[in-house]
Amino acid sequence: MWVGSVAGFNLHAGVALSALDRDGRERLARYLLRPPVSDDRLSLREDGRVALQLETPWRDGTVALLFTPEQFVARLAALVPRPGKNLVRYHGVLAPNARARAKIVPSARQPGDDGGASPRAPVAPAPPKARTGRYLLWHELLRRVFEIDVLACPKCGGRLRLLCTVHDGFSARRYLHGVSAQAPPAEARPPPLPAGTASA
Repeated sequence: MWVGSVAGFNLHAGVALSALDRDGRERLARYLLRPPVSDDRLSLREDGRVALQLETPWRDGTVALLFTPEQFVARLAALVPRPGKNLVRYHGVLAPNARARAKIVPSARQPGDDGGASPRAPVAPAPPKARTGRYLLWHELLRRVFEIDVLACPKCGGRLRLLCTVHDGFSARRYLHGVSAQAPPAEARPPPLPAGTASA
């Protein structure tokens, strides 16, 4: 059997579906989307407790579990994942830090592998930098998503670097004045008119 169980976790890998098996895909989707507890096995007793009928009796003969309404809601709430929690877990060679993962997981897309579309020029990989926390840096995200290297200087081909982040107009004017650049106008200008249009 294609079933494994270790330390209380089990994995069933014996289900395979054809790409054209619509009924099989529907059954699998219904199975994955099933509720944690079937309504047919739940009942409310006269004393106000919730009875959960077990699918198979336990070895000690227990056929149902009794909860107060608060206990039952607490058990259901424990099944709800925390916000932002990844619900997909990869184990074995598919685990993020597995040594053999690179041998089975496809590497980054190569130029020309986009389904027959015209190949784009490869983007020079950015030099590795220290991560700030668990998030990718903004230029790494742009390079991975849009395949552009925003830190490549279009004039000299060198590497750009972040000097500072400016959030207000006063600091922007002071910085531009400090680097002998022309300060932006104090008042915003309207957008240019199309060619051949006279201003009012």
